[in-house]
Amino acid sequence: MTDLAPLAPPRWLSRRSGFAVVGLCMAGFIAGEILALILAVLGHSLSGTSLSLTTISHMASPPPWFLVTSLFGLWMGFGGTTLVAQKVFRIFPDRGVFAFRVKDLWFILLGVGCQFAVGLAYYPFHLHNLNGPTHKIFGDAHGAMFALLCLLTAFGAPIFEELFFRGTLLCGLTNLIANPPVVVLSLLAISLDGILFGLAHGELLQLPGLAATGIVLAFVYAKTRRMLPSMITHASFNSMAVLALIAQRAHG
Repeated sequence: MTDLAPLAPPRWLSRRSGFAVVGLCMAGFIAGEILALILAVLGHSLSGTSLSLTTISHMASPPPWFLVTSLFGLWMGFGGTTLVAQKVFRIFPDRGVFAFRVKDLWFILLGVGCQFAVGLAYYPFHLHNLNGPTHKIFGDAHGAMFALLCLLTAFGAPIFEELFFRGTLLCGLTNLIANPPVVVLSLLAISLDGILFGLAHGELLQLPGLAATGIVLAFVYAKTRRMLPSMITHASFNSMAVLALIAQRAHG
């Protein structure tokens, strides 16, 4: 059936299964938020700080332990969702979905291009605090903790977010809308996946850029039907933000 649509995830499901996968993603996202809260509470108890967890969560630059525990909790939800979806629905039909090809390295340029395109799109508006989320993640972290946050942002996020949003959620959305889908409906699923990706970050100012990037990532996965291209694009996109922050600190 895959030859009936040029844009699709590698696994076809029934519409009922599509609903189930989307529902599973919703549950997995909520579970990730709960796990993030639990780990943050544990980190708070071990930190010995006198500040409340609520106060810390609303800080412009939360302490690194809060960010690391929150990320790991959320990613546990993402990873668990993908594992369950694979076990029950076989959203990845074979290992070829994770195959690497040398030409995949070209997707590094796509990620870099997306970062520049987003920057250019925002430039005429002269918005303040556009880099707020990046500064919130890194705050005043330095040394080993700064290096860890760089690795998590550049490589951890692309892996878990691509598995969840593209590998799992896009599969559910595509099969939910139509089975087999036509190109227009496939593009609708891709657009919806990108918008949900942007909304999940909870950043209103950055929402258009994140949604647009999510749509590009979803298109890449649907077109190649492999995870590595979208992961590489996502990793290079995030890495540009990290390198910009490093350069800013170096000249600060």
